[in-house]
Amino acid sequence: MAGVGFLMILINALGYLLGWQTDFTPLWIIGLVFVVIGMKWVSKN
Repeated sequence: MAGVGFLMILINALGYLLGWQTDFTPLWIIGLVFVVIGMKWVSKN
């Protein structure tokens, strides 16, 4: 889950850096939530 979240944040960053004309802000927020949840799952194991 953390990996999927990281990919979502990476897509958002690439969109910003490469000047893509789409808004990936919701993708960034969901990705951040996935990273946090995924890291909590990893720390429990």
